[in-house]
Amino acid sequence: SALFIGVDSSAEAAASSVPKAVVDGGWLPHGGFAGDADRPVVLGEGLAKLLAARVGDELVVLLQAADSSMGDDRLRVVGVARTGTSALDRQAAWMRQDDLGYLAALEGQAHTLMVRLERGADLERTAVALRAALAGMPGHELVVRTWQELAPDLRQMVQLMDASVGLIYGLVFFVAALGILNAQRMSALERRRELAVMMAVGATPARAAGLLMLETVLLTALGAAAGALFGWAAVAW
Repeated sequence: SALFIGVDSSAEAAASSVPKAVVDGGWLPHGGFAGDADRPVVLGEGLAKLLAARVGDELVVLLQAADSSMGDDRLRVVGVARTGTSALDRQAAWMRQDDLGYLAALEGQAHTLMVRLERGADLERTAVALRAALAGMPGHELVVRTWQELAPDLRQMVQLMDASVGLIYGLVFFVAALGILNAQRMSALERRRELAVMMAVGATPARAAGLLMLETVLLTALGAAAGALFGWAAVAW
């Protein structure tokens, strides 16, 4: 069995990463109902392997339509996608909304409308505003859910990853700070006579400590700049 997902092929790239996850062939072509021609479909990688289907192959689909009739049609595989979600890759088959609407007798209906926010937007506040705006609309009851409510396991995974990354960063900075401290400590010990001469000719302990602190800040800044440069080059490569 497969999970057929009807999408707006031209707008899907702005709402999800599925069009960019195509590893063979291409994404669904733009346009509407294909008439009597084979309708394009993009299969999840796991489903494609299960069906032994490749780009260009013809598939025959049989399903129960929304009006309880049986819908059947020919599909042409135009792409294979690897989303990284094993359950989705094993079941998903993406079609254009009009094509799937014709096949399943949906008559222009939609089950889900995805709203994508700008980075940093308040997710909960937006959900509350949408619920209030849709509360008085006639017809079926409309439900607004955030991605965290739809996928609580994914939310826990993200929180765990954030905590793990924070712990790793903390350890890295702690080790880096120890390295800088050790380097400056050795530098100060090796320059005891130099510091003693400076203080003998009138330098105050605060001035000597300030010079050591300035050297530490400069060393840290140069090290951070060099690390960022090499890190950027490695990531770009």
